[in-house]
Amino acid sequence: MSALYREFTPLALWARVLAWGATAGVGLSILLAPPAGSSPSVRLPTALGLLMLGAAIEVFLGGLTTEVHRDYLRLHLGRFALLRKQVPLSKVKHLESVTYRPLREFGGWGIRGFGRRQAWTARGNKAVVVTLEDGSQLYVGSDNPQHLESRLRAILQTSG
Repeated sequence: MSALYREFTPLALWARVLAWGATAGVGLSILLAPPAGSSPSVRLPTALGLLMLGAAIEVFLGGLTTEVHRDYLRLHLGRFALLRKQVPLSKVKHLESVTYRPLREFGGWGIRGFGRRQAWTARGNKAVVVTLEDGSQLYVGSDNPQHLESRLRAILQTSG
């Protein structure tokens, strides 16, 4: 079933620059200032392997995809759904767009929290808090949380 609403929130620019800068820095240091006793035939494949690792991290973990379907909310990191979470809309009790403090409340961005409070975020300090029937809360990071909230509300109203 195709999504009724889909949003992709990329990682913060500073995080991408930091990750790619570290990857490029290590790769260049292997090429230009190799460790003592390392073979030249190993340096280039190692540096290329690091670049491929950086690209794989970008593709598989680089950002948050949020999809709203008729019956569920699906979240996953990156372009492919390797790390994913699905929430039945029938379990949603309350929605609220918030500005929060990711570092203070969850220790940063990504998949954070445990128990009754969890966050799936990629950047920024804005989210839709999805409160479920059991009282647990899911913070869904978004660049435009009011729009995500309104789409969720519209689907909840038509299905309930």
